Amino acid sequence: MEANCRFSGTTALIGLIKDSILYTINVGDSRSFYQYTDATTGKIRTAAISIIHSPDNEKESKRILASHGYVKSYPSLNSEYSITRVFMDKECLKGGLAMSRSVGDFDFRQYGVISEPDIYQLDLKEKQVHAILFGSDGLTTFYGADRCFARLQSKSSALEGLQKLIRDCFRDSYESSKRFYVDDMSGIYIEFAH
Repeated sequence: MEANCRFSGTTALIGLIKDSILYTINVGDSRSFYQYTDATTGKIRTAAISIIHSPDNEKESKRILASHGYVKSYPSLNSEYSITRVFMDKECLKGGLAMSRSVGDFDFRQYGVISEPDIYQLDLKEKQVHAILFGSDGLTTFYGADRCFARLQSKSSALEGLQKLIRDCFRDSYESSKRFYVDDMSGIYIEFAH
């Protein structure tokens, strides 16, 4: 079967650790978080490594509008959030891409959707990082960083924690949408020994 990338695409989230530096490359609506010890308070905290490339981001929206694309928000299926999408026409009937950058989605290029990644660097030792999570939007947007890490660390191994996180998020998302829809859910979780 041949894939047609004119109207389909994907997100890319890549991580490389070299000499205690985590290099993260992001295109699309997946994102990454880290958990660390706050040097001032000694408390465990979470923070984002990357951001979602969403059309509701002002910088992203300006590029899309300047390219004669259209941006509109709609309530999501679970009605807790709204989803902002890129459209090809004023009536918002053609398109409906929920990210402002992607790999593929070639017909959206003329409307300001690009594949240029953001690149981030994080010094794992300096920040006293305990763990990192790379996850799809269905996982990280629905639960957020703190809830993700709480579930990840509720089991005795990283694998069991990730399985629990995806299982719980799938169940809660499905129930929240009144058993109608669940977004994609995938993740990579790494714990560091100190």
